[in-house]
Amino acid sequence: MYRRIIYFIVFVSLSNLNMVFANNRCENMANKSPDALLTPKLIADPNSINFGITQVNTLHEGKFQITNKTNQPIEISHIETGCGCTLVDKKLIGKIFQPGQSEEIKFKYKTKTNIGLITKYIIITSKPLTHTELLQTMPNTLKIPYITTVKHAVETSPKQLRFELRQSPENIVQLNIKSTDKEAFYIKGFSSRTSNNSSDKFFSLKYDIDKKDVSHNLTLIAEPNLLQDNTKGVISIDIDHPKIKNITFPYTVTQPFEIRPATKMIPGYIEGTQSKPFTLQVISNFKQQFELGEITSQYGRIEILDTTKIKEGYKIKARLNVPENYKSQKIADHITIKIKDIPTQTQTTYIWGKIRRN
Repeated sequence: MYRRIIYFIVFVSLSNLNMVFANNRCENMANKSPDALLTPKLIADPNSINFGITQVNTLHEGKFQITNKTNQPIEISHIETGCGCTLVDKKLIGKIFQPGQSEEIKFKYKTKTNIGLITKYIIITSKPLTHTELLQTMPNTLKIPYITTVKHAVETSPKQLRFELRQSPENIVQLNIKSTDKEAFYIKGFSSRTSNNSSDKFFSLKYDIDKKDVSHNLTLIAEPNLLQDNTKGVISIDIDHPKIKNITFPYTVTQPFEIRPATKMIPGYIEGTQSKPFTLQVISNFKQQFELGEITSQYGRIEILDTTKIKEGYKIKARLNVPENYKSQKIADHITIKIKDIPTQTQTTYIWGKIRRN
């Protein structure tokens, strides 16, 4: 009983003592000036830098001043940039800024090939040297943004080309190449390559080889009969502009027929020796009437169950069969569909699924 009374008296005494200390801290904080309650911070002037409209691969030089406007000394602990395209003078790392002291920081920034509004940052980390009960001692971060609007020295129109595998005006495209910095240039030649980087002779280009100007209009002609197995690639035009030597135009080719999907995964697991039925579609991208020709399976594992005429083309119902003594947990095959009376048009898709083993 007496021990419990003693414990209670000690507890009450300690509680009162903590309240006294807390009141003293609050009184001290109230008597401090506002500057003393703030963590010292650096101020940048200007607080952002805008280089305006510029071009790719262009070097810019900038500078700003940082000032300690508090009443506490500050040390620069770290200076970093937002990318490797910026070099900044880091001689101020480790420097102690006394209250009111200012220093200048210079940097160089070179634009890359990214186009549009670009924002980067120089980040300065600092920490106060005065450690008091009331003063926060965590590092402070100052971010100075520098902004550019990047344009190509040469602009093109259109940006991307699309061709159709049929005789139509859409296979003749007017191109324009224009200098944005008013530098005149010649067209030196052109080439093209497919998506697998092989050279091709699918296009011809009409231009004035003797013309030097800030703007050129060119006529590009595609050869539909040569684009049968090509779905995309790049057309490359050589020029002698002081800053740009080559212009590229990505292109895509719309084939007259298409199988959907191009790859089919059978959902879930194949139980036993047969998958659940799945469907494919063969459609005409140009809304022309056609009939299906021969349908074959590369390994003989795909069984055609039904073909149905639909508005866009044909719907094919099929299933994947698992051969006897097949050991793998994955099975696949290719199905090839020919278009009747059009031997150049053959559609192929990849079918695969997982097998559940007992």
